[in-house]
Amino acid sequence: MTVESARTRLTEILETPGFRGFAALSEEDLVGAAVGNLEQWDAGRRFSLRELFVDPDVQGQGIGRRLLEHLLERLREASVRRVYLLTSSDGPARSFYESSGFSEDDGTIVQSLSVSSADTDGSLS
Repeated sequence: MTVESARTRLTEILETPGFRGFAALSEEDLVGAAVGNLEQWDAGRRFSLRELFVDPDVQGQGIGRRLLEHLLERLREASVRRVYLLTSSDGPARSFYESSGFSEDDGTIVQSLSVSSADTDGSLS
């Protein structure tokens, strides 16, 4: 992902109704963030965790874990019932989320459909 595409993605997330997000700073530098949006469902409010990232230079120091714990605490206070996210099935993020209590949702699958001739691999990008 380029800096420009990351900036565009984060701007779109920030402008989504129900936005919630928290940043991790070191001195004045952004070193990580957890962002997403609240959504009303028939059985209560849910939170879509759209991005959780930590600067590679400081990964492994518990910053991501603390961001996630802080986010979950705030969501509990807001009476959110579930948090859901998308992540790669074979990347390090999967084990991070599983070690934090996340699991595959038995009742949900992810499907995609390419609508552009430029998208030849069918990935969600």
